[in-house]
Amino acid sequence: MRRLFGLLTLCFIYCNLFAQPEKTDSFTSELSKHPLPDTNRLNILYQLAFTYIYRNPDKGLSTADEALQLAKKLNNPLGMAHAYHGKGACYYTKANYDSSLYFLRLGLAIFEKANQSQFIARSLNRIGSCYLSLSDYKAALSEFQKMLVIADEDKTNNSLIKALKGSASGNIALIYYQLGDNKKTLFYDSISLQVFQQAGDSMNVANMYNNLADIHLMNENYDAATAYNLKALRINDSLGNKEGKGNNYSSLGTTYLKLKKYSQAIDYLNKSVAIFNELGAKSNASQALAHIANLYDIAPDSILIKNGIKPSERFEKVVYYQNQAIQLAKEIKDLDKISSQWKALSVVYEHHQQFEPALAAYKEYTIIHDSIAGDKKQQDIVRQEVRFEAEKKEAILNAEHSSALKRQQFIKNAIIAGAAILLIAGLAVFSFYKRRRDAVEKQKEAELKSQVSETEMKALRAQMNPHFIFNSLNSISDYIARNNTKVADEYLSKFAKLMRLILENSEKKEVSLAEDIKALELYMQLESMRMNNKFTYEIRVDDAIDKENTLIPPLILQPFVENSIWHGIAKKEGQGKITVSIKKEDDTINCIVEDDGIGRQATGEITALKDNTARRSLGMKITKERIDIINKVKKTNATVKLTDLQPGTRVEVKLPLELSF
Repeated sequence: MRRLFGLLTLCFIYCNLFAQPEKTDSFTSELSKHPLPDTNRLNILYQLAFTYIYRNPDKGLSTADEALQLAKKLNNPLGMAHAYHGKGACYYTKANYDSSLYFLRLGLAIFEKANQSQFIARSLNRIGSCYLSLSDYKAALSEFQKMLVIADEDKTNNSLIKALKGSASGNIALIYYQLGDNKKTLFYDSISLQVFQQAGDSMNVANMYNNLADIHLMNENYDAATAYNLKALRINDSLGNKEGKGNNYSSLGTTYLKLKKYSQAIDYLNKSVAIFNELGAKSNASQALAHIANLYDIAPDSILIKNGIKPSERFEKVVYYQNQAIQLAKEIKDLDKISSQWKALSVVYEHHQQFEPALAAYKEYTIIHDSIAGDKKQQDIVRQEVRFEAEKKEAILNAEHSSALKRQQFIKNAIIAGAAILLIAGLAVFSFYKRRRDAVEKQKEAELKSQVSETEMKALRAQMNPHFIFNSLNSISDYIARNNTKVADEYLSKFAKLMRLILENSEKKEVSLAEDIKALELYMQLESMRMNNKFTYEIRVDDAIDKENTLIPPLILQPFVENSIWHGIAKKEGQGKITVSIKKEDDTINCIVEDDGIGRQATGEITALKDNTARRSLGMKITKERIDIINKVKKTNATVKLTDLQPGTRVEVKLPLELSF
C-alpha cells in the first residue's frame, strides 16, 4: 500500500490542537466572546480553522475564508498568510492538490516577505507533500531540501522547525520508498522517528510507526508490520486523529489480507473507507476500495456470506468496488493510480473468464500507461532538442566570434553614447521646464497676492463707506441740535466702537464669529436708530457652532445687510425686518441674510424711474471677489446665492468651516 502523506501537514506546536476535539470547542467558545472584527477574533479564527483540518476540512475551509476576509479588512498580511495556509492544508486533506498548492504558495510569498522562517519551513514542507501526492518526486525533493536548509541554518533551537525537519526527513524517506530504495527509506524514517520522539510529537510518531509498518509489509515481515500499526493506532485513537486512524485501519487490513485473515481484513478496510469518505481523502479511499475488491475476489464463500454477500454475487461485488476505486482515482487525476486500478480490473475480468471486458480494461490501462511513458519520452525529446539547439547556436557563435564581438562592442558604444545624449537632453528639457514652471507659479502667486491686497483695500473702503460715515455724523449733529444729548452720546459711542472694530479687523484675514457678529450688530443698531427704528433685526446662531472658536473673513455679511436696508426696507412702506442665520452644514458654515423688503424686481423698477441715479452698492461685488480669492487660496468651494422671496430677498453665503484650535 501507499504510506502516509500526513507528515508535513503537522506542526509540532499545533499537533495537539488538531488531535483534540475539546480544542475546537475551546476556540469556538472564545470566538463567541470576541464578536468585534479585530485582531483577537482573527487569531482565534485561523487557529480554529487548523483544528478542522483532519476532522472536518470543509468546515476548516469556511473558517479560513472568514479569517481571510477579516485579515484583508484589517490589512493584516500575516493573518492573510495563515488563512491561506489553512485553506491549503484543508484542500490537501481533501486531496485537491492543485488548490492546495495555489493557496500554500500565496501564504508562502507573504511569509517570505516577512522573513518568518518557521512558517516558511512549514509551507515548504506542505508544498513538498502536495508534489509527493502528485508523484512529482523531483519537485517534492526540491521543496523538502529547501526546508532542511532552513532547519540546518536555524540557530534559535526553534521547536517548530525541529519538528518540520522530522517531517521533511520522513517525506524524503517516502520519495525513496516510491523509488523502491528500501534501505534509504528506512534510514530517513529512523531519523524522522527520532526527531519526533525527542520533540514529544505524538501524532507524527504515530505516522512514522505507520510508515515503518509499511516497509515491513513490503518485506513480508507481517508481525512487525502489525505491531507498528497497532502502536500507531493507539496514538491516533487517543489524539482523535481520523486521517491517521484511517491509514492505520487500511494498513492493518492490507496486512491481514496478506495473512489471509479475511474477517479481520474486511473489518479494518471497511473502517478505513468510512473515515476516508468522511474526510474526502479520495486517494486513500481508492486504494482501500481496491483492496476490498481483491479480498472479495479471493476470500472463501464463508467470508462473503458473513458480510451479507451471496457467493453468486462475488463477481458483481468485485467489479463494483474496483470501479469505485477507478472513479475516485479519476476524480483526483492520479494517473498512476488510475492506470494500476484499470490493470487490476482487467485481472478480475480475466480471472472470471470475462475476456472481452478484460481486454477493454487492459486497453484503458495501456492508454494511460503509455501516456505516462509518452510524457516522459516527450520530456526527454524536448531536452534533446534544447541541447541540440544550444550546441548549434554555440557552433555558430564560435564561427563568428570575432566579428560578433566587434559588432556587439560597436552596438554597446552606440547605445551608451545615445543614452548619454538622451540623458543630457532630458536633463536640459527638465531644467528648462522646471524654471518655466517655477516662473509661472511665482507670477501667479504675485498676481494672487496683488489681487488679495487690492480686494482687501476695496473691502475696507466699502466697510468705511463715506455715505455711512457722513450720515452717521449728520445724525449725531441732528441729535445734538435737538438737545437730545443722551441719544447723541449713545449713537456716538456705538459709532466709535464700530469704527474701531472695522480698523482693527481690517488687518486680519479672519476674525472670530463672535467679533464679526458684534460689529454687524453695531452697524444694524446705528442704521436702525438713524432710520427711526424702521426695521428690526434678529441674529440666530446654531448651538452646534462655537462662536469664539469659529473663524470667518471680517465683515463678510455687512454689504448684504447694507443692501437689505437701503434697497429693500428703506423703500418699503411701514416697518421691515432683517434676519441673520448662521448654521453649520458638514464642513461648511452657511450664513443667511433675509429681509422682507420690496425685493430685487421692485428695486430695479424704482432705479429705472430715477434714471439710474440711485446709489449702487459695490459691497456685494467686492464680497463676491473676496469669496473667489478664498476659493483660490484655500482650494475650497465657497459660494454666494441670491434668492427672491415673497416679499424680500435672501442671500446665502457658504464658507469653509475654519476653527482657531
